[in-house]
Amino acid sequence: MTPLGKQDSRGNPVIRLLGDTGLSIEFCDRIDPELIARVHAFDTAFNKLHLTGVIETVPTYRGTTIMIDPLTADVTEIEAAVLRLASTRGDVSPAGRLWAVPVTYGNSIGTDLDDLAAHADMTPDDVIAAHAAP
Repeated sequence: MTPLGKQDSRGNPVIRLLGDTGLSIEFCDRIDPELIARVHAFDTAFNKLHLTGVIETVPTYRGTTIMIDPLTADVTEIEAAVLRLASTRGDVSPAGRLWAVPVTYGNSIGTDLDDLAAHADMTPDDVIAAHAAP
């Protein structure tokens, strides 16, 4: 496994208990696109395991929080799954939806376009282009 900063002495992510209802999985102490992709790949793979007692996962920029039911979850099993999955790599597109949001610029609906453009020292067309850029 490629070293990623904040890991234990064997190169594994740091696992911290969050009371009796969660675990924090920290892959690194930095934020970058490669790490974010790794976190999402891990989160997707972990959720496919459907481990008993796992309520939800919350991926972050540098790790994942796993919320558990302390009465039904086997923390040892969850930790073993985390370490097993953390040692594998896989590129996974983040789950989610692409939303198209219709917008209107100027006229009676966007009356502040000219003011915004003047404040930003841009033309109205430049503001529109900047806002609509990917």
